[in-house]
Amino acid sequence: MGDALEIINLVVSNSLALISVLTSVLNWRQSRPAAPEIRVILVDGRTLTVDQSTIDRLRADVTSAAPPTGADAEPPAAGDAR
Repeated sequence: MGDALEIINLVVSNSLALISVLTSVLNWRQSRPAAPEIRVILVDGRTLTVDQSTIDRLRADVTSAAPPTGADAEPPAAGDAR
């Protein structure tokens, strides 16, 4: 019976410690400021806003793009004008 109590005590105490660590990490993440957004004012007066979601979408688009095939796969020859 003593071994079972020790195992239960071990599981419960370690579970509580893990919950405490996870709570601390979550609170720390929530206290961090959000990533700043970047605003670029173009010559014609339009404003381009770049934030973290835009960067994530661009990264996903670039990494999921298929490699070029066919005529676009090879660079043009030295004397070839395209």
